Amino acid sequence: MEPNEVRNALYSDQVRAPVVQAGDIHGDVHLHAPGGTPLDLAAHELATAVRRQWTTEAENRSLRQPAPLQVRFWSTADSRQEPVRGDVRQIASMFRGLSRRQLVVLGEPGAGKTVAALLLTLELLESPRLGEPVPILLAAASWDPTAEHFDVWAIRRLTEDYPALGGQDTARLVADGRVMIVVDGLDELPVHLHAPALDGVNRASGIRPVVVTCRTDEYHAAVAQFGTFLSGAAVVQLAPVRADAVAAHIAETSLDVRWRPVTEVLVAEPFDDVAEVLSSPLMVYLARTAYASPRTEPRELLAFPTRAAIEQHLLNAYMPTVYGPRVDVVDMYRPRRRSSRWPIEDVVRWLAFLAKWPGQEFAWWHLALATPRWATGAVVSLAVLAVGCTPILYGRPSFWPALVAAAVSFVAITSRTRPIAPARPTVTRPNPHHLFRTITWIAAFVITPVAYHTAVFVFGNTVLFAVELSAAVGAGVLTWIGGMVVAERFRPRGVTLLDSRILLREDRRLCVLWLALAAAGFAVLLCSDSCSVVPLLFAVVAGCVGAAGRTAWMSYLVAKTWLALRAEVPWRLMTFLDDARQRGVLRANGPSYQFRHVRLREHLASRRCHN
Repeated sequence: MEPNEVRNALYSDQVRAPVVQAGDIHGDVHLHAPGGTPLDLAAHELATAVRRQWTTEAENRSLRQPAPLQVRFWSTADSRQEPVRGDVRQIASMFRGLSRRQLVVLGEPGAGKTVAALLLTLELLESPRLGEPVPILLAAASWDPTAEHFDVWAIRRLTEDYPALGGQDTARLVADGRVMIVVDGLDELPVHLHAPALDGVNRASGIRPVVVTCRTDEYHAAVAQFGTFLSGAAVVQLAPVRADAVAAHIAETSLDVRWRPVTEVLVAEPFDDVAEVLSSPLMVYLARTAYASPRTEPRELLAFPTRAAIEQHLLNAYMPTVYGPRVDVVDMYRPRRRSSRWPIEDVVRWLAFLAKWPGQEFAWWHLALATPRWATGAVVSLAVLAVGCTPILYGRPSFWPALVAAAVSFVAITSRTRPIAPARPTVTRPNPHHLFRTITWIAAFVITPVAYHTAVFVFGNTVLFAVELSAAVGAGVLTWIGGMVVAERFRPRGVTLLDSRILLREDRRLCVLWLALAAAGFAVLLCSDSCSVVPLLFAVVAGCVGAAGRTAWMSYLVAKTWLALRAEVPWRLMTFLDDARQRGVLRANGPSYQFRHVRLREHLASRRCHN
C-alpha cells in the first residue's frame, strides 16, 4: 500500500451477518471470499472436513451435552511463557492469548488430555479468525521421529486422512504454515522415542503454532533424562476435577434422584474414596455410562471399601453397559446398518486381543502381523501348485515347474516383514507400484520355465539336470528381486482413502480381478492343445495367482480366518469394529481404529495377560 492509502478489506469467512453501507466509503473495497486461491479453497475444505469429523466424535461422546466437565489447568514451573490458568471450556481463548501459540498439555491417565485437545480443535474451527491455521488432531503413535521429519509425518497423515486434498496442496499447506498440528498422546510412543519426538517437534515448529499432549511423568522423565523440551511453549497441568464440579455436572446431565446419595457425599466429603475416583474425567464418564439405565443404583458406589475397588468396578461395568440393549441412532456420515448383538464374553475377548496390539492405532491390513507368514504363503503356494499340475492332463507328468513356481511364491510371501499396505490404481492415473509388481510376477513365472526349457533344449536331459533347474530358478528369483526393487521406488506413501471399509472393498476388487484373470487363463489352458503354449499360459496364470496373493486383502483374509478359528477376532471383523465405533468404545482415525480411552485399553490388555 502507498502512504495514506485507504484499504477496506472484507473477509466473508469472518462475517456471520448482513453487511450494510453507512455513509461514504473512501478508498477501494476488497472482498475476500472463501477459497480466493486454490490453496485458500483447499484450506477451507480441510477445515470443513476436520470440523465435521470431530463434531461427530464430540456428539458420540456427549462432550458438550449440556457442557463439558469443568477440568481446571494451570501453568507448571517449566512453562516458557506467562503463567496461565483456567478450565478446558476456555482453552481456546487461553491459547489465543499466548504470546507464542505453542502449548503442552500434561495430565495423569484419564485426566482429559485428549478431550482438551479435541475441544481446542473444535473451538478454533467453529470460530476461526483471520490468518489462523487449520488445527489437525493427530495421534502421536503413528509417528517415528527417528525415521520421519515432523513435517513429513504431517503431510503423510493429511494425505492419508483427507485424500481429497491431493499431495501437492497438502505439502503447500504444511510448508506455508496453513495447518497447526495437535499431537495427541506423545506418551503412547515407545519410551526411547519420547525425547526424539520432543526434539523433532521443537526443531520443526520454530515459531509456528503447535500443541502436544502427554502424561506428566513421561514428559518430565524425557526432559530430565535428555534435556529436550519445547523451548517456546506454555506448559499446563490438568488438575483433578473438584467434587463440587462433579456433583454439578451430574446434576446437569441427570434428571432423576438416583444420584442424590452420591452427590451429597461428593459435596459433604470431598476426600471420600468416591470423590477421589470421580476426580478423573474418565471415571466420571464411565460412571455416567454404567448407571445410565433407570434400573441401576449409583449409590452402590458408596459400598466399595477402597478406591481401587471402585475403579475396577467401573471399568468392568463399562463393557456390559455399552453392549447392552440400546437405542440405535443414525450417523449422517456413514450408512446405517442393522445393529449387531454380540455376546459380552466374546466382545471382551476380542477387544482384549486388539488392546494388546503394538501402538495406539490398528488397521485391518495390519492383522497379517498377528499370524504366521507361512500361513498366507502356504495358501498361495498350494493354489499355484494346483494350477501347475495342469500339464498332467496332457500326458506330461512334469511336476518341476509347478514345484518351482510354488516355492518362489512361498519365499516371496514369507520373506516380507512388513504388512502389505492397500493401494489401488485410480482412473485418471494408474498406480506405477501395482503396474511394476504385476509385470514382475508375470515375468518371474515366465522366465523360470522358459530358462529351464531353453537349457534342456541346448544341453539335453543330461547329468546337468540339477544345474539347469537351479539356473532357471535363479533367473526367476533374480527377475523377481529386480522388479520388486524397481516397484518399491514407486510405492505410494500411504493410504489414499479415508474410510476403512471403502479401502477394504477396493483392495478386494483388485484381488478378485487378479483371480478372474487367473481363472480366464486357466480356462484357456484347459482348452489349449498346443504343447508349446502350455508353459506360457501356466506362467501367466501362476503370475496372476501370485499377484492376488500379494494384495492386502488376501493377507487380511488369511489372517482373519486364522484368528477367527482361534476365537481371537470375530468372523465379521469390520462390522464389529464399526459397531464398536458407534458404541463409543473405538474411534476412527483416518483408515485406522483406536481405543477412545487409553485407560480402558490398558485395562483390557491386563485382563488378557492375566487370562
